[in-house]
Order: sequence, then structure tokens, then C-alpha cells
Amino acid sequence: MSQNVKLIDGGVDQGSRLLTISVGTSNASTTATNYATDDFTWDADSNFQDRSDENNVANGTVGIVSPRTGTATLQLAALTTPEPSRFNRFNEDLNASTVTAYITSVGRRETKSGITTIPIAFRVALTTSVTVLDSDGVTTTMGSVLVP
Repeated sequence: MSQNVKLIDGGVDQGSRLLTISVGTSNASTTATNYATDDFTWDADSNFQDRSDENNVANGTVGIVSPRTGTATLQLAALTTPEPSRFNRFNEDLNASTVTAYITSVGRRETKSGITTIPIAFRVALTTSVTVLDSDGVTTTMGSVLVP
């Protein structure tokens, strides 16, 4: 069974998507942690650049496909569940293939009822060689990365 499981109940696409996120500061100290998601989205964006003439009148446009991005809200299974950090990674299905995504932003949402969730944003890795340079100048290669 895949690390990331999506529940299909009675042929209806529903239920919590499960993400297995590699949490840690380096490959040597990374542990796989499972998170159920309250929501999960993939976004397909593009950028447009306009060409203009000598009078600055637009006379052409080029559209460029941007890397896939997304967001999710993670549930914490217990008080001891580690919270993910920026640049932690996970593998996920995208258009019938598995890709590696890395977290670009992490938040923490606490409610009056006591439920704590972790909103994250992420993007697809573009190459198989992703390196993170931390604030101490230490570089970490993210290990095996699956690209679209």
C-alpha cells in the first residue's frame, strides 16, 4: 500500500487524505510522520509576460507554466506528534504519477475548543537534487526526490 492513502468509501471520493511527511533536519535524523488532513489542494498556476513596443503598448503575451503548488491543513494525532517544518518533504500522487513536494510555509491554528491544526503550503520539487542551506550554513540534500 502507498505511503499516502486516500479513503474511497462506496465509490465516493471522500475522507481524510493521509500524508507521510519526512520530519527532521537532515536525512540522517528524518522520521516519517503520518498526518490526516482536514483539506488538501493542488494548484496549477501560470505566469504571463507581456511584450510591448517602443511606445510601451502591449503587442504580445507569453504564458509560462509555474511549478505546481498546494495547501493542506494537518491534524495532530497527539500532543507528542512533531510539527513539520519548512522544507520537510512528502511524496504524493499528482496526475497519475508520484512526485515529491516540499513544505514552503507552516502555521499553527489553535481554537477555543482546543483543536490545534497545522496549515501548510508546499510546491513540487523540480529536480532530483534538492539541497537546503540552513541559517547555520549547513547544507542538507533532501535525498531521493520524485519529479513530474
